[in-house]
Amino acid sequence: MKKARTAKDLIGIRLLTAELKTEWLKNKRPEYLPVIVDLGLAINSMASTRVDLHTSMHDLAVSVIDWPGEKPPEITMKLLLLLQNDPEYSSGMLKGDEWVKERQIRAERWLNVWKRIREQLAALPAPSEPFYFQVDPPAETHLPTGVAPSAIKDPVLRKQYELAIEKNTRIANAFQKKQYLTDQEKLFAGSAKRYLVEAFCKPPFRTDDLDTVLEKYGLDQKIRQTMVDEVRRRSEERITRDAKIAKAITASIAPKAPERFAVPAPGAYVDAKFLSTDPKLLTPISIKLTRPKLGDLLDLLSSKTGYEITAGGDITRDRLAYWSIHHHNVPAWLVMDQVNEAVTEKGRWVKKEKGYQMVGESKPPLKVLANVEDQAPESSDQLWILVAVMAIPGAVYVIWFAFHRWRRRSQDSGKGA
Repeated sequence: MKKARTAKDLIGIRLLTAELKTEWLKNKRPEYLPVIVDLGLAINSMASTRVDLHTSMHDLAVSVIDWPGEKPPEITMKLLLLLQNDPEYSSGMLKGDEWVKERQIRAERWLNVWKRIREQLAALPAPSEPFYFQVDPPAETHLPTGVAPSAIKDPVLRKQYELAIEKNTRIANAFQKKQYLTDQEKLFAGSAKRYLVEAFCKPPFRTDDLDTVLEKYGLDQKIRQTMVDEVRRRSEERITRDAKIAKAITASIAPKAPERFAVPAPGAYVDAKFLSTDPKLLTPISIKLTRPKLGDLLDLLSSKTGYEITAGGDITRDRLAYWSIHHHNVPAWLVMDQVNEAVTEKGRWVKKEKGYQMVGESKPPLKVLANVEDQAPESSDQLWILVAVMAIPGAVYVIWFAFHRWRRRSQDSGKGA
């Protein structure tokens, strides 16, 4: 796999996917799980837009996710993250009622895994007693903390010490498991919320379906309401934007009295109303891109209109412009207006000798959340977040333990006095 990934060998990756799928379905052995995750990451990094490879990976990942056998929460989380882009929807393979049905299945898959993690966490009682990094031997032995039980000659005291060590180990293991699941639930909850909101923001809009399925899986009312409100807000914005586009298209193709296009002097600022009068910018454009960079959109506009469409100032061409953009036969000026609104704060277009340039204050770049490798704990910031989160209880315990030891010794000294 490493060799195929380095060589960007898509044929080799496809064959490896088929072979691994056959082996997994036949044996269902847990040791296959990390290999399946690595394969999915390879496909995502090499060919995230290849629907055939994604479909093969989707079937394999789903068979693992739906497998009732025991599997680490991070494995399930990574596999679900591999599936969150929904390329079948973006490519048009799934749409309308078919998408509504599949979206419900995928939403329930996320929520079912989330529910299992919450149930595992709730089933683990919080340790009722503190644990120690090292157990003190019985005071009668006058031996230092941390000595081996074999150092105690008295069999009664030695047994007492061994039982104390066993009890401390059980408490420590219970604490660590509880903390681990707590951290995993937080990480998974963030990813699940993002996916569900994105999925239900794709038409057809069925916000009530989301509310129903969230309630079915027992999510907190506040969490449900926040997610539903976000989907409803974004859906309404999408409907308004689509209506604006439809109105602009209708206006652009409606018969008009011929009017003379007044060419402004180079360096003059122009607004969307003016752009809509430029004959070259009435050229219809169709776009269907996932995560396009600004430079890709500017180059497309330039090639379709014959103008040099550029960006100036601190507006970089390699920044991410949209999560996805999909237009069919819309006028070029409308795309220019939307791109300007997406990447700048109060940006404007300036007439240049051979075209137009976008100027203004650049908006903060979109943070890529959908890239699975960026979210995988072994290769991303999530690992550091997880380490930091788990380190906090440890630091608190060290302080508590030091204070406890100091107080105990102070009490012992007081008794001796």
